Amino acid sequence: SNCTRLAEESSELAATKQSLEEEKQKLEGELSQLREAEMQHRNEMKEHRANIAVVEGERDAARVAETGLSERLQESESNCIRLAEESSELTATKQKLEEEISKLQKADMQHRNEMKEHRANIAIV
Repeated sequence: SNCTRLAEESSELAATKQSLEEEKQKLEGELSQLREAEMQHRNEMKEHRANIAVVEGERDAARVAETGLSERLQESESNCIRLAEESSELTATKQKLEEEISKLQKADMQHRNEMKEHRANIAIV
């Protein structure tokens, strides 16, 4: 009869509704898990970005330090070259002075010998 058929359909619809409710709850649970995973992923990404920023900061500081060291090295090399040139000039000056001293000593010896000769000549006279 009509009534029996309606009762069966109603029962089937109730079972389908129950099945759909269960499926909906399962999907909501999965969605919740996906949202949690997404939040965790976002937090990890923030952490990675922060770590990258720290490493980039360290890299930049290292570059600045390297530039400073490079400039100091160039300065040291320039000083070294300048000191070598000054040393060379001083060596040349020292040689000139030694030659002049040698000339003056020779002249002094010659002068002393001449003085001895004069004294000898005076003594003879």
